[in-house]
Amino acid sequence: MSGPAHTSVATYLNNLALVLREQGDLAGAKTLFERAVAIDEAAYGPNHPEVAIDINNLGGVLQSQGDLAGAKALYERALTIDEAALGPNHPSVAIRLNNLGGVLESQGNLAGAKALYERALEISEAALGPNHPSVAIRLNNLGFVLESQGDLAGAKALYQRSLRIFRESLGDDHPSTRNVQDNLRLLEENLKNAE
Repeated sequence: MSGPAHTSVATYLNNLALVLREQGDLAGAKTLFERAVAIDEAAYGPNHPEVAIDINNLGGVLQSQGDLAGAKALYERALTIDEAALGPNHPSVAIRLNNLGGVLESQGNLAGAKALYERALEISEAALGPNHPSVAIRLNNLGFVLESQGDLAGAKALYQRSLRIFRESLGDDHPSTRNVQDNLRLLEENLKNAE
């Protein structure tokens, strides 16, 4: 089967939507992600991991547009699908937890975000090993929550570990490495100012 409702079209739509999102065309990306969701739901049913990918991506656009409630609902749906289809300890589940944690963090629910980031970190470490870049992402996000909660020493330790992983796996010039360097630098400045 081919044509505009084929699942390969949904893949192309997803890929194009990711490019549009990177270019700042959130409305265009949203439209394409919505089309991909519709195609994959029709082809696979509403509870398939391909649908979870689509709605996770759509949730990212809603989050970027400031629709935190909409993003949260989509991330929760993607998490439910992946936990049921792939199991509670699959790396895709860690991605969904991480994204949902980001929404909770943006909503000011630091305790909820922390719990999700901790679970995502645990899954990523077990599935991918302790030195994988995905682990570094989880460490950085958890560090940011700890910093926001006032646990500066805990945040510093997580940022340092994240930075080491990123440097070893991606190099000093990668944007992720630089991001964690900035987080650590600002934290250390805050620690000095607090003395």
